[in-house]
Amino acid sequence: MGMRLRNLAFVSLVLIAACASPKGSGGSDTAGPGSSPSPSPSPSAVPGAEMPAVKVARSGGIAGFKDEYTVNPDGSLTGKTRAKPSIAATLSAAQLSELKSLVNSDSLAAEAAKSPIGPKNCADGFIYSVNAGKATVSGTDCGGLATAAPTMWKIVQIVRTAAGG
Repeated sequence: MGMRLRNLAFVSLVLIAACASPKGSGGSDTAGPGSSPSPSPSPSAVPGAEMPAVKVARSGGIAGFKDEYTVNPDGSLTGKTRAKPSIAATLSAAQLSELKSLVNSDSLAAEAAKSPIGPKNCADGFIYSVNAGKATVSGTDCGGLATAAPTMWKIVQIVRTAAGG
């Protein structure tokens, strides 16, 4: 019983100390008078970088899809699918901003380094490809590509949504 009580007291002290300590490493989490907190840059975005043309392709599936889309730096989109042989659309400002951030992110470059992603053989799966400047990512979706390549997957979703499909 004594050992149990001692362990409980130790755990309680650790929790109290953790709750009472200031945030971050050394110092308070509030700025002092006359100072302003410095903005922290996004760890994955390249500030001020322009967006190259972005090409997205989807092929495969049981019906043999072959969808192709191109988004230009100004947000204009062209493409074609089996159902729509000619697509012309424009990304919203929010879509274009998010796409630009994703395309210029370190995470897309990291996914490109491990491309192709997913299984090599997948019955009725879709094969996706994103080409944005120097980064090309491809992967097979058999149900896990959104987790394995989240940046590529977000790009695919933005482009397909803007294209109406």
